Amino acid sequence: MLIPMLLNILLITISLNWRGTPYVVSFFLLQLACLIWFESPKLIHLLSGKLAFEQKDLQEKSLWGTLTWLGGLFLIYCGVFISHQFGLTPAYIIVIIGLTKGISSYKLDGTKQVE
Repeated sequence: MLIPMLLNILLITISLNWRGTPYVVSFFLLQLACLIWFESPKLIHLLSGKLAFEQKDLQEKSLWGTLTWLGGLFLIYCGVFISHQFGLTPAYIIVIIGLTKGISSYKLDGTKQVE
């Protein structure tokens, strides 16, 4: 449902010659396309009615991986407040550390299989 809405917003902002908004909306469309691409095995049943994956193929999330991901999310949110108090450079550093923690949480979750 978000694709037609974002396409409509994109066409309106382009037709009205707005400066930066078409770039932002295009970025949102790109993010949405990536999300649909990566989650397509789970979403394919909406079109075909069949599941494309087995329940046993799913991995259970470990507590350590979940806490690492939450720590990364916390650092990303802290970057917003740090940018207002101390400037953009320290905020960028904090956000990059948070993104690294969030990405590394997937490595930590890959160790435990559901039986």
